[in-house]
Amino acid sequence: MIENLDNNFGRVIDFLKNNGLYENTIIVFTSDHGGLSNRGNGRPLATSNLPLRAGKGHNYEGGIKVPLFVVWEDKIKKGLSNTLVTGTDHFPTLLDLVGIKLMNDKHLDGISFKNSLMGKFQDNSKRPVFWHSPRPRPKSTGDLANTTVRLGDFKLLDFYREGRIELYNLKEDQGETNDLSDIMPQKRDELYEMVKNWRKSVDATE
Repeated sequence: MIENLDNNFGRVIDFLKNNGLYENTIIVFTSDHGGLSNRGNGRPLATSNLPLRAGKGHNYEGGIKVPLFVVWEDKIKKGLSNTLVTGTDHFPTLLDLVGIKLMNDKHLDGISFKNSLMGKFQDNSKRPVFWHSPRPRPKSTGDLANTTVRLGDFKLLDFYREGRIELYNLKEDQGETNDLSDIMPQKRDELYEMVKNWRKSVDATE
């Protein structure tokens, strides 16, 4: 699969270069979810997202942490970044990169990460990012209905139908194995309030 991906991505690059389009094209490569790593029906799989937990369909890191490459020859600085971004950030970022005025009424949930692409420090540690999954798939990917928020290094999952909350420090526990919800009640309550308020503000289905 990786070889096939490399070959076909190479075909796209070759086409752009052969037609004089490469230097003036912004290439974005990403995914909508992590790899399929488990099934609710018990059917074994040959893949895993370790050291990340779970996979496609879940709001654990194995389901939502995905690759992101952005290439723009001679304009975007080559390197790595740990800036937290989400799918809704792509639109404002592309506008920002090409010098088009941001249309805040058109990308309500997204912010530009142009600074990160240009090698500048971009602090998103105070920006909450939300995921909402109201449709459990116990016989498919095995996930349960929940709302999740990440703020800085901390991440809270609210399994509202089960009345269960989980809290993790991703900086220290990227595999989400150590639930801190009972150990850090103040942080748990802070993030839980964010989840409840966000769900209400977007009229989320439960």
